[in-house]
Amino acid sequence: MYAGFLTFYVFDYFIFERVQLYTYDVIHERLGFKMIWGGIMVYGWLYILPLWGMAVYPDHGFAAPWREVWLVGAPALFLVGWGIARGANMQKYTFKRWPDRKFLGLIEPQYIQAGDRKILCSGLWGVARHFNYLGEGFFSLSIALVFGYFTNLWAWTYFIFIVGLFISRQRLDDQFCAEKYGPEKWAEYQARVRYRIIPGIY
Repeated sequence: MYAGFLTFYVFDYFIFERVQLYTYDVIHERLGFKMIWGGIMVYGWLYILPLWGMAVYPDHGFAAPWREVWLVGAPALFLVGWGIARGANMQKYTFKRWPDRKFLGLIEPQYIQAGDRKILCSGLWGVARHFNYLGEGFFSLSIALVFGYFTNLWAWTYFIFIVGLFISRQRLDDQFCAEKYGPEKWAEYQARVRYRIIPGIY
């Protein structure tokens, strides 16, 4: 399952490669330090780190029905995370390319006008300001749970990295957006979309 999750994740990036051109790394950092460092360290090492640490452990020996719950639950969590992250990124991509087009033909784009810029605040982007990060969090959580050793730190290495990365990035991104859109318009957006990543919590 672990290999399947990450293989799916990599293929997803190839399939939706054009969408990546509208991400924070490319636009704001202009293929800067984080993307180069991430390409070398994250893709090259971090994805295999949990597997390297967990390879020596035998089957966890879950008894039925918990084994079935685990075997179904981990992939389900992965797919929920992927759906949130991919859906949010696709909605933003659609809005940037075709601002007046309904996302999936259903979700009417609503936005706050900030000079010649627009802040999307409907659909998935009306749930939380960085809702796509929650999807990445669910994805990384599914990777931690797939091994079945819930107290082993090796299994949680990728999850810990992702949580730390996106909490810090969210704070930096909020600062950048306040400068980009203006503090008044960004405050208006924050009042309209209250939560940063996790609806009702954070």
